[in-house]
Amino acid sequence: CALPICIGVVERTAKGLSLIDCGVIRTDVAAPLQDRLLQLEKELQSWIENCKPDAIAVERVFSVKVDGVRTCSFLGKSKRTMKGVGRRAGFKKAYVTLAEGSKIDLVEGL
Repeated sequence: CALPICIGVVERTAKGLSLIDCGVIRTDVAAPLQDRLLQLEKELQSWIENCKPDAIAVERVFSVKVDGVRTCSFLGKSKRTMKGVGRRAGFKKAYVTLAEGSKIDLVEGL
């Protein structure tokens, strides 16, 4: 049996939100939690590479209440190459603050 996780890509316009793409990521319920999380990460990474979103929101995956989200951007490291100086890709990081009493158990049942 597969555990479905719905995913959607929306665009904010002057009129509101419009749907760009949507799909379902399925993970095997019988598989160990680590394998399911790795599969979910790979699928989400492919969605991110294909759609190149400005922001990402994952809702109801862990069934917790969120108090706030802070984001920051990191510049890629400078690297020397045979052709001169290059730069690795930068990335954005989000810090999520959970509401009091909420917690995420990633290792429960291992």
